[in-house]
Amino acid sequence: LVVAPLAEEAQIVMFASATSTPDLTEAGDYIFRVTPVNKEGQTIAEELEKNGIQKVALLTEQSKYTLPIKNAFEESYSGEIVLNEEFTSTDLDSRTLVTKVKESDIEAVVLFPETLVKISELLRSIQEQEVTADIYGNAAFNTPEIFDLVDPEMNNFAFATLYIDETYDLTAKFIEDYKTNYGEEMPNKAHTLDAATKIYILAEGMAICGDDTECLKDFLYGIKDKQTVSGILSIDENGDADKTYIIKRIVGEEIV
Repeated sequence: LVVAPLAEEAQIVMFASATSTPDLTEAGDYIFRVTPVNKEGQTIAEELEKNGIQKVALLTEQSKYTLPIKNAFEESYSGEIVLNEEFTSTDLDSRTLVTKVKESDIEAVVLFPETLVKISELLRSIQEQEVTADIYGNAAFNTPEIFDLVDPEMNNFAFATLYIDETYDLTAKFIEDYKTNYGEEMPNKAHTLDAATKIYILAEGMAICGDDTECLKDFLYGIKDKQTVSGILSIDENGDADKTYIIKRIVGEEIV
């Protein structure tokens, strides 16, 4: 968001990944992203209502990533937010927050943290205080490290994340090549695949356009149903990627 106005004023193409803030949508004609506008809040709200959950506690880390998710959730959820608390990245004690959760009449806990550190702190306090409500979260939960932090016997876990078709040929090959080259599973598939997609598309565009900015801008606006390592990609009239968010669940040692 800091760079976007400068790029727009200078008429320099900016093509971002791993940024989903709604504020970027209206940033200008030269601003693009391979990531869609964040719909994690709406997706969680829809899932809660589908499951008949009408009373929740909402805990949100204060950041430019999570606060728009919280705002969208509040606008979309028709149930009651019994407890609505924010915390900073420097807050060291999550026990007080979780105590408030335990004392509240709720059916589920909605967590919107940004960092794995905060996920760890919150889940540890939830387990220590034996809060057994279902837990719903944002895409920060979509990481292999989550299996070291959750207790599926105590809580049901679900989170919203970008849809990735891992059976799609280009995607499956890229994921397998990553594992072969680095000897480990891809840590954040959505962000890693989007970053790779951005690089490949920019390379293709620059090969066609060279240093012609208007040509590159038109090339990016012209991307429709393009095959990429992150799946089929289209870019809309606002420069945003058109992608879908889905619900994933933590079941045993798997994310399904």
